[in-house]
Amino acid sequence: IPNPIENTCWFNVSLVLGDGTVLWTSDMVAPGETSENIVLSKPLEKGDYPDAMLKFECFADEAGTQALNGAETELTISVK
Repeated sequence: IPNPIENTCWFNVSLVLGDGTVLWTSDMVAPGETSENIVLSKPLEKGDYPDAMLKFECFADEAGTQALNGAETELTISVK
């Protein structure tokens, strides 16, 4: 997941199921950088997982001590 060079903030991203289960959280992503590959914390059974989301937490500093705004993007995960 890229953080555009135009951004002046760092962010981390979490992939979360509708029930609140966190499947993945990135390291801090600097402006102009891209997160590491997504590796799930647990395997998922075949099927659809509606109401999942990507949660973005933004920070003014690399240490993550100065929180800024955030965003949530809803999605459905489909496992084949």
